Amino acid sequence: MMTASDIAHRFSSMDLDSEATEYIAHNAGRYAWILELLGDLRKGRGDGPETVLDVGPSFLTQLVQDRFPQDTIYGLGLNHAASRGGHWPAALTFPESHFIGFNLNDAQDKGKWIALPPVDLVIASEVLEHLYTAPTLVLNFLTSSLKPGGHALVSLPNAATLLKRLALLRGKHPHEMIRENADNPGHYREYTADEMRRIAQRCSLEIVSMCTRNVNYAMELEKQRRLKGRILCLMQDIAPETMRGTHFLLARKPR
Repeated sequence: MMTASDIAHRFSSMDLDSEATEYIAHNAGRYAWILELLGDLRKGRGDGPETVLDVGPSFLTQLVQDRFPQDTIYGLGLNHAASRGGHWPAALTFPESHFIGFNLNDAQDKGKWIALPPVDLVIASEVLEHLYTAPTLVLNFLTSSLKPGGHALVSLPNAATLLKRLALLRGKHPHEMIRENADNPGHYREYTADEMRRIAQRCSLEIVSMCTRNVNYAMELEKQRRLKGRILCLMQDIAPETMRGTHFLLARKPR
């Protein structure tokens, strides 16, 4: 199993700017948990090659390719250049022939849907919260690519974490303002665990597993350095699951 520290080390030799370095610090824990979920999913399916659609190519795309080198991976996002950023710096390469350009906000208009390659797995990690289009419409579009019995793995920040609730009690908004950048606007809307389940059910998906975990690697590092960080981590660790940091939903398309 690859740990968050292993993942941070995996990319440490790359020439990354400060934005990309900070992104890895915050997301290595999420990547580690997704790789563990994928490893468990593949145990009963053998080592044969599969086809994967990763929505919003990122460091995770490279990690999935490392873990399953026999797989064919497609990436879906805005046009190739606009998809770059801290989550997917220039140091990471991805074949343009496997990149599918599509604005997921256009999923609200079925007439604009494009044909996707048939895949065994769709990964949409930290995607839905960046869209103003209803998540059911987006997920219906993405899972149209799934073969019968294929899986969708969706992760996104919990809208109702303990720390966000405490911020609201202090009169502080827990989210940043929408950015003045249509290609990278930040978070429009986050979701609770119950909302995630309802979204999957409305998309006629069978829920295989659902959990909410604390996976912020940067906070773990902060815990080692400062008393405030240790206190925040402890509060999150003892909070009920519904108040933890990140949702992970694994669902299956009926056969």
